[in-house]
Amino acid sequence: MKPPPGKPRVLVASCLLALAAMAVSSRAAAAPPLPFRGGEELTFQIRWLGLPVAKARLSVEGPLAWEGRQVFRYRLRLTTLWLVHRIYPVKDTAESYADAALLFSHRIDIHQIEGYSYRSHKWFLFEGPRVIYGRPGKPPTHYETPGEVLDALSAFYKIRAQAQRPGEEAEIRVFDRRKTRRVRIRVSREEWLDSLWGPVRTFLVEPEFIEDEALNRKGRAWIWVTADPSRIPVRVESRTFVGPLVAHLIETGGLASGPLARAPEKKLSLWKPSTRIVSEAGESPAQKLKELLDKKQK
Repeated sequence: MKPPPGKPRVLVASCLLALAAMAVSSRAAAAPPLPFRGGEELTFQIRWLGLPVAKARLSVEGPLAWEGRQVFRYRLRLTTLWLVHRIYPVKDTAESYADAALLFSHRIDIHQIEGYSYRSHKWFLFEGPRVIYGRPGKPPTHYETPGEVLDALSAFYKIRAQAQRPGEEAEIRVFDRRKTRRVRIRVSREEWLDSLWGPVRTFLVEPEFIEDEALNRKGRAWIWVTADPSRIPVRVESRTFVGPLVAHLIETGGLASGPLARAPEKKLSLWKPSTRIVSEAGESPAQKLKELLDKKQK
């Protein structure tokens, strides 16, 4: 069964786009100590129109030696849940290698297992002013860039290394969908946020695409990170053309310190997560799912 153009992979694209938007400048003058370390694991539950539809697990390895460089290796595993998994299963993975000092990207590999027939493997090599896009059995494609850039996954960790306090702004460069995109990042304010660990003090990070209003309308995201040295993303809210996507942190492992290093205080099955900006009400999840399935069949 062949997936319709752009629709089946919207969950993956939206999640990665939201993570990409969390990046900041790829060159820092005086880098503070990194808020993450090798062995860290974060797990998010992704909700669509108020329903849990997927789980995303992220992990960090390193610093370690790779291709003569010192790098961090980031891993992402995204899987669908329950009814969605039975109708259209997704098991996607991404593996990114980022410079251990400045955190810009060297390579990312993406494997997609979606539906009952779609399979894909692609990679991007970042070589200074160019990016090489490759697929098995296909000639590589070259793209010019204005210098070192971030892939969508490594951007997730770059924001944590830079988001220091409210009022700060930065412009970043993210290579996404085979194009370098300029993104303005603003740490807007401090907020207390409900979580499985109880109330958590956070900073709200607001990304905005520069000179691309179409993406701002379809892929706007808001990210809350803990207001402590670990700066753990607790929640991501995003508007997409299929409705609101919200990612809640539900598990942690290997954290050096901070309020989320301990076990959660609440049970996930009893927790009623809320949103701050996007609305999960007003649309019927069943009707929206039916519309997407109808489009997929066509």
